[in-house]
Amino acid sequence: MRFSKLFIVSVLIVSAMGCGGGSSITVPPPPPPVPSSISVTVTFIFGIDTVAVQIGSGAFAAQTLQKNPSGLGQLNLTLPSMTSKYAIAWHCVLGVAPNSFGDFVLEATPADGTQYNLGCSLTQPPPPAIGTFLGSGNVDASAIGAVSFISIYGNQARGGISGASGAFSINLFTGINDVAFVPTSVSDILAVKIVRNQTVPGAINGGNPVVIGSNDMTSTQPLTVGSIPAGFSTSPTVVTFQTANGTAVPLAQATTQYPALPQGAVQSGDRYVFTTQVSNATTKQSLGLAQSSTDGGPVTLSAFPQPWSYSGPAPAAFPTFTFNYSGFTGLPVVTEDTRISTVAVDAGEPVFLSLEVLATGSYQNGANTITIPDLSALPVSTHLAGAPSGTLISWSAFITAGSAPEMQFLPNLGANNTVSTVGNSGAYTVP
Repeated sequence: MRFSKLFIVSVLIVSAMGCGGGSSITVPPPPPPVPSSISVTVTFIFGIDTVAVQIGSGAFAAQTLQKNPSGLGQLNLTLPSMTSKYAIAWHCVLGVAPNSFGDFVLEATPADGTQYNLGCSLTQPPPPAIGTFLGSGNVDASAIGAVSFISIYGNQARGGISGASGAFSINLFTGINDVAFVPTSVSDILAVKIVRNQTVPGAINGGNPVVIGSNDMTSTQPLTVGSIPAGFSTSPTVVTFQTANGTAVPLAQATTQYPALPQGAVQSGDRYVFTTQVSNATTKQSLGLAQSSTDGGPVTLSAFPQPWSYSGPAPAAFPTFTFNYSGFTGLPVVTEDTRISTVAVDAGEPVFLSLEVLATGSYQNGANTITIPDLSALPVSTHLAGAPSGTLISWSAFITAGSAPEMQFLPNLGANNTVSTVGNSGAYTVP
């Protein structure tokens, strides 16, 4: 018995070595551990506190928000490791009107990112909000002349002072901020000076005055919108300067020219973003183009996509939108967005209600429809989904694509990239 056991072992060793000599067995490494969960953190701007979440194809469930260090509502969402998709719904009071309400739904997957901000829009970054930490100091733009106001911008925050000089105190969000000072006349931007990498809370520029002079003045650069399809008319182009640290400086709503920063004020990672739209009043079609540039020189916007023809969803309380369009084939990032709205009457007063749903490409995973969801899990009474028979509904649908998406919850529009949008709109009555 002892001999036979040794014989068996020796045979196994020889077999493992093989006949060719010098060969060996490569043992594959163990597979990486599967995380037990995935964490997604969402920060809500402007005091949003009514939120619901859908995991997979389950029902929406109301959520309790936490407060982040800046006092904003924060959703800490824990997804099971095998979760392929989720949806976040939230409620907003729109604008300054107390009787204007909107619900928003983001349909995404962990591939879209695990940290982002949301506001009362899905296709634009949240507007500048009010932070909870002060950045203070003094600014002097008197050397320029004709200054009536100095706007001050930080990361998702803004403020300003009247006149050409004086002390300022602006509510910024905690952390590192690029702080931009923008003197303006009655209607024109005169200069831009950016103080980089400021720690908030704290004194801006180390407590030293921010002095703005002739070296900070803007120059006028030509802007051309061309190759407009027949039957489409243009709107002013929105021009924004964005720093690598996330500060956005509105520069103009331009038609033929825009103000550019002095070249010395532009650093690596900064870019200009030009956003324009053309529309056809007869067909209710629209085309959008967002283009970024780093050089601050002449700009031409002409790469409009082909129009998308869509007659709208079948009338329903919870309509389904279909997105059939081949113009964006081959582009790596595509999102689909739909919006419905109506005007109701409550206690004799008109009430504007709207609902927007945006699905990322990873969420759709080849699908081409969006159905307006039932948002009864949101504990508010001002809902549009499930409108009663006879309600007149206005609708719009958009497809956006590019190598770097414009939507703020995904990576920002990087340097020298283009994002295109096609859209349709119309109306129907709920049967």
